[in-house]
Amino acid sequence: MLSCLLVLTAPLLLAACARPTATPAVTPQAPIKVSASTAMVPLLTRLARAFEARNPWATVVIEGGNSYHALRQVQASAADLGACAVAVADEVWAAPIALDAVAIIVHRDNPLESLTLAQVRDIFGGRVWRWEDLGIDWVEDEIVVVSREEGSGTRMAFEATAMTVPGSETCQPRLAVDPQAPPDRAVHVKACQADPVTPTAAIMVGSEAVVAYVQEHRGAIGYVSQAHVSLAVKDVPIEGLRPNPADIQSGGYLLVEPFFLVAPHEPDGPPRAFVDFCLSADGQAIVAQGYVPVLK
Repeated sequence: MLSCLLVLTAPLLLAACARPTATPAVTPQAPIKVSASTAMVPLLTRLARAFEARNPWATVVIEGGNSYHALRQVQASAADLGACAVAVADEVWAAPIALDAVAIIVHRDNPLESLTLAQVRDIFGGRVWRWEDLGIDWVEDEIVVVSREEGSGTRMAFEATAMTVPGSETCQPRLAVDPQAPPDRAVHVKACQADPVTPTAAIMVGSEAVVAYVQEHRGAIGYVSQAHVSLAVKDVPIEGLRPNPADIQSGGYLLVEPFFLVAPHEPDGPPRAFVDFCLSADGQAIVAQGYVPVLK
């Protein structure tokens, strides 16, 4: 069994699970299949390649999707591990491996220099819909809000951190699978008291699609995992802070999402070996190259 320690990072409280003293014996096996949130794919790819380099028997195959798809895949035994950018229901085994920042992005030529959290809430809630209302003289005056599809862990994290109603209790959203629900219908076990994102938002499937849309539409504003921010778009400081590990650790940057590896029950064999690597000193050192590790 894993021994657990508590890691407190505003606004989330995560149970980080240390690797066991003994590593499972492994022999050449079929590939370890990981169904992953698109937010987690860049980090998981680096972890997988490092794990394979240390274990010649191992192959890790990563399939991108969203957090809800990942959870459904592992519960249907279609993947060995899921990778979810949101906490999952208590009946599912989960190990946190990192904390990530959710970045607000605009077109790279947009002169916008910063936003307050209240402004983010008003923009994505549809109460502010012109750039001139933010003091921006911009050729595309109408703001085009870009959001993610239902079942996206990044969307759940954004709604729980950026859209939470002022004065309400903060909460950690959780994701579950209802076997009777349609495949694309995510279930929030614990709902946050949050303003809804405007129904006029353009809905994109996947982080890459959000970046591509914002890159091509000068009036657009969206949110993605900070790993997907590139020179093609511009990330906007929130309350004067940019999405980086130092400001997450300090508690200053509030738009944060957790990264979990999940399974229907505690894994063993090769999948457990990969989880253990992600939580090892070497694995967490890779996490620290752009994210916040959960183990020191």
